[in-house]
Amino acid sequence: MYAQIAYMVLAGTGFLFMPNVILQVLGMQPVDDVWIRIIGLLALVLASYYWVMTKNSVLPFFKVSVWGRYGFCAGLVALVLFNLGEKPLILFAALETGLAVWTQLALRKTNPA
Repeated sequence: MYAQIAYMVLAGTGFLFMPNVILQVLGMQPVDDVWIRIIGLLALVLASYYWVMTKNSVLPFFKVSVWGRYGFCAGLVALVLFNLGEKPLILFAALETGLAVWTQLALRKTNPA
């Protein structure tokens, strides 16, 4: 979960304060509207929730976060497949999937039932 939090803080901070630098590194088109910054802010807020839940070992949150992240990944892939998003979104989906799998495997080790 700490890796997920770090990813969310880094991505959130980047999209909030320097979105076009991040987008350029990913090979995506620059933007000039506020939505990318709103996404960054949302990622930072969600990271704070993840932090509190992780510090308090809230296992039901961890479990539901795995499935939520899989759904998020599927949505990113769908956006690309329907030509509504740029192909580098697949990178976010891959990273997020990896973090979700890591969390799911860690949950199985702590609670094999």
